Amino acid sequence: MTKRKAAGRPSKGKRHGFLVKLSPEKVNHIQLIAQVTDDRPYGEVAEAVTADALQVDHDELVNQLTTFKAFKGERKPLKFQLPIAQAEVIFGLAAATGRTYQDVLEYLLGEGLKQYDVEEMLTYIAEGQGMLDIAV
Repeated sequence: MTKRKAAGRPSKGKRHGFLVKLSPEKVNHIQLIAQVTDDRPYGEVAEAVTADALQVDHDELVNQLTTFKAFKGERKPLKFQLPIAQAEVIFGLAAATGRTYQDVLEYLLGEGLKQYDVEEMLTYIAEGQGMLDIAV
């Protein structure tokens, strides 16, 4: 008898789930990226943006995180998962800077989102030009 695999998302290895609360602008930015990338799930977009932001040198990230000012206002929740290796980096950065993982993820997502121009994406959608070439 063969064992059947349950339907759903293919296994991507061990992952750690995060619930992070972001400013409405950042959540809307992630939703817009998802829309222009053929309606990718928000979690996949958040994972890709976080992975991009983690490409910076570790010492530079620690320096930037020590001066980071977290958003103080209304927040919206965003759930996503990261591979265990990236989650360990997040927790390592939090420990090295004395910040919470919430602060680390808020910073990383904010930095990662800077490369995606909201105006360009909105124009693209308005003109009906299809999907943007974004590596998500």
